[in-house]
Amino acid sequence: MIRSRVILILVVVVLITKTNLYCQQLSNAKDEAVAAAFKEEAVRQAFQEAEIKLISGTEAKSEGGVFAKLPSYLHPYLDAGINYNDNIWRVEDDVRGDLFFNFRPGLKFILGEFEEPAEITQQQLSLDLGALIVRSLYRSVDLNREAPYFELAYNFGKGRNKINFKHNFERGYDLSSSLRVDIPGLSEYLYNGTDLSWEYSFNRLGLELGYSRRSQLYYKNFKARNTYIDNMAVLTGFFKISPKTRIFAEYNYGRMEYDKAPTDKDNYDYNNFWIGARGNLTRKLTGLVKFGFQNHQYDKENRNSAAVQTDLSYKLSPKDILLLNIGYGERDTGYVDEGNDKYFQAKLGIGHAFTSRLSLYGAASYVKDDYDSGRHDDTYHCSLKLDYAFREWMKIGLGYDYRYRLSNKRRADYRSNGYFLRTEVAF
Repeated sequence: MIRSRVILILVVVVLITKTNLYCQQLSNAKDEAVAAAFKEEAVRQAFQEAEIKLISGTEAKSEGGVFAKLPSYLHPYLDAGINYNDNIWRVEDDVRGDLFFNFRPGLKFILGEFEEPAEITQQQLSLDLGALIVRSLYRSVDLNREAPYFELAYNFGKGRNKINFKHNFERGYDLSSSLRVDIPGLSEYLYNGTDLSWEYSFNRLGLELGYSRRSQLYYKNFKARNTYIDNMAVLTGFFKISPKTRIFAEYNYGRMEYDKAPTDKDNYDYNNFWIGARGNLTRKLTGLVKFGFQNHQYDKENRNSAAVQTDLSYKLSPKDILLLNIGYGERDTGYVDEGNDKYFQAKLGIGHAFTSRLSLYGAASYVKDDYDSGRHDDTYHCSLKLDYAFREWMKIGLGYDYRYRLSNKRRADYRSNGYFLRTEVAF
């Protein structure tokens, strides 16, 4: 009898110990700090706005299968704001100001971890779901919209091999004035973007093969004119100066098709050649610099141009960061009836952290556009934003945005002033 009691007591002690260890494992939360750069919305500008998004998640273990024993994170997030703009459609005539509310709930799920270089087997699957909801608080019912989106990504790395896949979907809205000058309102579209790449490294030398597809389907008035499909193949050779720095030579071959247009005169094949460097360029300078040559082959003509792209950040001090974006070349824009655009753009931004909670971000840019139609635009844009983080997971921002475009085509002129108060929450 005494022996049975002793055995029972030992079993209870072992169970209590195991339970405590298990609870302790579950209580170890992982905090993940994600730094985003300054972000621009118009005409696919590559410059990003420097701001810090702090995200936290809880670690869990999968039960088995391909992702067995990989950590997983679940991040609900919410952005909300009140905005006022004195020219919401960015037009010269029929200027209208409005007060509106934007609301963006979302959920991000991450399974696994992936860091470069991937010397051991690593894989990560991520899914980001959300929607942008906008409601006019004054008089512009046409401003109201719901724009759902999602992004699915998978990264795999093992030894010399690395595979990346990403797909984006968005039901979005462009300002109609970005497709035809001086037209108020919004134009709805469906966007799908897919990227697939495989990389193989020979010690410091490496080779990358990639494919990307972009499609944007417009509705109503702009369906035939602006709907497009862009398919591109990418071949890149690179040399790793360090684990996080590489110089490269890249070749792109693709075809742009306006598949709903009544004729194929605007369709073309293109060849792009690039050389450049990416990564940690110096101890304080990081980003991308590349120089290239572009060739567009239409049915009746070939067009050639030089091209430059830079997207750089320089750490002035532990509390200050400077960002620089320069672009030059020839491109398509939403103004299909204006022909190709030879452009030059430059943008300078700065971020300063007064304290661990209070930060200031500012940016100024200039864009020069010369269209085949003879239209010439000079566009100026500046913005200022003050952020305060109440907690690691909650931030509030107050900002101002100014835009001014001067054109030799009078109806393409516009000026706008925007003010906003926003809150960002990420769990």
